[in-house]
Amino acid sequence: MNKVKFLLPFLLLCAGMIHAQNFQWAKRLSGSGSFDVNVKKVAATSSDGLFVCGSFTGTVDFEPGSPVVNKTANGTDGFVAKYDEGGNLLWVFTTDSAGTEEISCITSTATRVTAVEKKGTNSFRVRQLNSATGAPTVQSSYFISYNATVTPEAVTINAVNSSICLVGSLDGWLLVGTYTYGSAGLSDMFYMNLGVNANGIGVNTFVTYGASGNDFAHDIVSLPSGLMYIAGSLSGTVSLLDAQNVAFSVTSAGGTDAVLMAIDISGDIPKADNLMRIGSTGDDEFLSVTAGTNSTNELAVGGYFTGTVDFNAKSPVNSLISAGGKDGCVAKYTYTNQAGGSAFDYGWANKLGGTADDRAIAVSQFATTGNVYFSAALGSSTGTAVQLGAYTSTGTNATFGGLFLPANQTTVNVPRSIKALSTGEVYTTGIYNATTDCDPS
Repeated sequence: MNKVKFLLPFLLLCAGMIHAQNFQWAKRLSGSGSFDVNVKKVAATSSDGLFVCGSFTGTVDFEPGSPVVNKTANGTDGFVAKYDEGGNLLWVFTTDSAGTEEISCITSTATRVTAVEKKGTNSFRVRQLNSATGAPTVQSSYFISYNATVTPEAVTINAVNSSICLVGSLDGWLLVGTYTYGSAGLSDMFYMNLGVNANGIGVNTFVTYGASGNDFAHDIVSLPSGLMYIAGSLSGTVSLLDAQNVAFSVTSAGGTDAVLMAIDISGDIPKADNLMRIGSTGDDEFLSVTAGTNSTNELAVGGYFTGTVDFNAKSPVNSLISAGGKDGCVAKYTYTNQAGGSAFDYGWANKLGGTADDRAIAVSQFATTGNVYFSAALGSSTGTAVQLGAYTSTGTNATFGGLFLPANQTTVNVPRSIKALSTGEVYTTGIYNATTDCDPS
């Protein structure tokens, strides 16, 4: 049995089977007076509850039920909250510091939560919390730039050595320890590897990838082998070195092209064919990547594309055509690292949306069956709605999820993340701005 669970501000949890939607419950985070809650990511393990992060202003009750658990922000504060399977609050941690902070992304293990705390637009640090109590344990120093915008997007724990692996984008210069790193033009992708000891969290590696245009790293996932996948986009011609210091370059077809690449723990791309570019003359991006926990090296990506795009980096051609502006996309590949033009073998690709701009924001793979779950933002002339759905391991539609329709569809509703567990639960986060039917069945 597969169960699905949602978390929003609006904290929403529902459950269903792979062949039927079977709504369980929906809860929201609310406050008093003037307040705002911005939920970002969800992390969960099959035995240790679920964790939600983001930012808030004003006074917010983080317990959707009772008793009231109010927290008052010192400006804009970041938060991490832990809930049990019934959506009941177990603990909440807030940054409680003057200024503007958010917890941009998190990942969890049985004993710790790793959180990336962003301060303003130009600095961030990494800290860990005790997963049972929420108490802070260790943290890094701040990584600061005085003339840059730095955006940490996703964090994971390397499966081999338990180091912290973080990706995002950097526009300008960033001080990391005693070294200064800069973007090649506008925004560059970055990868950071950090180690943990009793004295804190320190940087092992910092790598940027990019050229004179905008290049973004949106998500990262670690394999049992220690290899990692990064999902993002690049523009223009990007010159790179592989792990053997052999130079190669990648050129986008038009605006930004969607990119999927494999890296080792040092941030090196093993070979040139370990970077796959998908795109058209318009803008295309992969926003999320997920991998099963088995040894098949299957992975799935979600994002958007424009015009006609061939999702197969080898042959034959396997193209999708967008219905209007940007269409959402979900695609599945197998990492083979074999010669023949790409290390990623095409499985299938599907599109979603209509004539407006649509995006598959997040994907998560259920390892046992290979099913891929997604949360998507579907645009219209008046606003954005949220869709939850799933595809089977072969790319056919699974009867699961549906469209969440607000009573007033002139508002913007935004999905944030989704996480499928081996026990069958699926959690997702997002933001709603109107009265919404959270049961799409």
